[in-house]
Amino acid sequence: MTKKISKIVGIDLGTTYSAIAVLDDLGNPEVLPSIDNNSRITPSVVYFGNNSRAIVGEKAKDAIINEKKKVAVEVKRQMENDVVFDVSQGEWVKSDKKKEGTYTPSQISSLILSKLKDYTDNIDKVVITVPAMFAEKARSATLDAAKLAGLEVLELINEPTAAILHYSKIPGVNLNGRVMVYDLGGGTFDVTIANVKGSAVNVITSRGDKYLGGGDFDREIVGILNKKYKSCIQINEWNSCEWNSCIFRNNGGRRCFRGFMGLSRKSKTYLVSTSAISYVSTSAISYVFKYTTI
Repeated sequence: MTKKISKIVGIDLGTTYSAIAVLDDLGNPEVLPSIDNNSRITPSVVYFGNNSRAIVGEKAKDAIINEKKKVAVEVKRQMENDVVFDVSQGEWVKSDKKKEGTYTPSQISSLILSKLKDYTDNIDKVVITVPAMFAEKARSATLDAAKLAGLEVLELINEPTAAILHYSKIPGVNLNGRVMVYDLGGGTFDVTIANVKGSAVNVITSRGDKYLGGGDFDREIVGILNKKYKSCIQINEWNSCEWNSCIFRNNGGRRCFRGFMGLSRKSKTYLVSTSAISYVSTSAISYVFKYTTI
């Protein structure tokens, strides 16, 4: 009987999205598509449905609108904390592992890793990227998550180092000397300075903000749109908007929330190349406001 050769994969276990990659026959990295929708990125979101059955990815993200208490988001931010996600409360609380319906950050992260693992076969070894400023406790929790998912971690590699190594392998690129790497992710914004010589990367220093990422930008942009919406229809009773809570009280409102999130993500894309954008909402709320500038 022929023994199957296991693959070594690379995983980016992100705050808001995660991805898994393998090397193709030519030795080039290839990000694997989701088995759900062929997307190259998977939301780092877990929904605990009936009988606490865990659902990971886009379907879990969709559940935020109607069953937010059962949805765990931005788990990566909790990896260094002694907390558990309590499904009955819908929030992170002080650790009580004996209480039913609670899950540690490592347990939830393992569900995300298991989801990515299903995108291919014969996997048991992995390299996982982590923020340069990840605390030792968070790194240990990441190793625990991988073990729970049945993965052997060959190395935890700092994200800026991974970026440098990838860029240095691009044909025609000669990357030597001192470089600065900006890492703007879903949950953090880090800046790293490193000395590079060939494949040797020596990180000099890393600094950043653990609460300045794409998810935080979404909250701010949705807040702008929500404020405009409320001022136009003259309703001042609603609570402020949160990422994992639905401030709207009817189905139309939920559609508005989805529209706001979609506009937020489009805005971030456009703002990469321009200082401001104005657009007309084409959703069900288009009659409320004409233009919003961000």
